[in-house]
Amino acid sequence: MKTIVSASLAVFVLSAYSAVAATISAVSIINAPANPTITVSGTGFGTAPTATFLGFPGFTGFDYGKALYITDFSPTHGFDAGGDAGENLRDLIGLVILNYTDNQVQFQLGSDYAQFYLPNNIYSLSIGDPYTVVVNGASFSGTVGSTGVTPEPESLVTLLTGLASTGLFAFRRNQSIHG
Repeated sequence: MKTIVSASLAVFVLSAYSAVAATISAVSIINAPANPTITVSGTGFGTAPTATFLGFPGFTGFDYGKALYITDFSPTHGFDAGGDAGENLRDLIGLVILNYTDNQVQFQLGSDYAQFYLPNNIYSLSIGDPYTVVVNGASFSGTVGSTGVTPEPESLVTLLTGLASTGLFAFRRNQSIHG
């Protein structure tokens, strides 16, 4: 009897341990509003969810039910992307998953966002917009910040090369050598 109780308790503890809820520790949004890439970091994301619907026929991106989505709460150009609440209530912007691991998810908005909604000023994930991202039951809310637009490494090299050629760094270099 004692052995059976111990074995049952061990199975219960292992089951409870494997069902640890997902948590989101950080969200990064770069290249907003034109072509946002959303990177979600945390733990317990599990494996990539199965798509429930195509975001919009003829465009890239899928909906993932309540397993993966982003909501922009802007009162003038807010939207949902990637989620659905049933066939008649779903959003029309899907998500394109770039990377999905147990501790990081990276995705972009479906092509209809950049090809139709953004140029027609219907929806826009813009700096200052409040948002919520959901991954495997965990949610994270924030505001798209000005730091969300990060220059590409090539742009930084070009900028630094241009500054160096203007002589702005030469004064300091000469000053430290002769001073």
